[in-house]
Amino acid sequence: MLGPNYHIKELALSVRSARDTSEHPVYFDREHILSQERLEIILKTTSYSPSFFSGGYRRADNFKNAYCIVLDVDSPDLPLNTIIKTLKELDIVAIITTSKNHQKIKSGIKCDRYHIILPTHEPITTPEGYKRSCQAASEDICQGLDDRKCHDAARFFFPSGENSEIIYFEGKYA
Repeated sequence: MLGPNYHIKELALSVRSARDTSEHPVYFDREHILSQERLEIILKTTSYSPSFFSGGYRRADNFKNAYCIVLDVDSPDLPLNTIIKTLKELDIVAIITTSKNHQKIKSGIKCDRYHIILPTHEPITTPEGYKRSCQAASEDICQGLDDRKCHDAARFFFPSGENSEIIYFEGKYA
């Protein structure tokens, strides 16, 4: 179980394969995460993707399915405390991890930067379905202020770093 009050028994992600040492990894291995401790190690220390790929090779043509979506937020117009309030009001299962650039100056702007992981009740089975799910969650949760480029089913996310904050939300599936 991921946490004492967490409603998900497991979370499935693709994690950077040990055989891939490139800066922008393309090989990913499927992992079923059964503990909060393991999830936090992954989010903080390795690149990951919500999607699974044929042969473990990350590209949209190889998309097999996904059991969660990830929204990437780095807008000064959407502070972390606003999203926390929204997720509590919506009463949905979610995980937030602050990103490696959280509260750092990037492109001249210092703001909250974070990822929202939203587990799905059923697998998403097409790249188009993944994009539609991200777009709907973006509008419902982020007012469309997340990074739309990250709605790509072949997207991966860099590790958040050892000092990142991870916040869990109980509720129903989005």
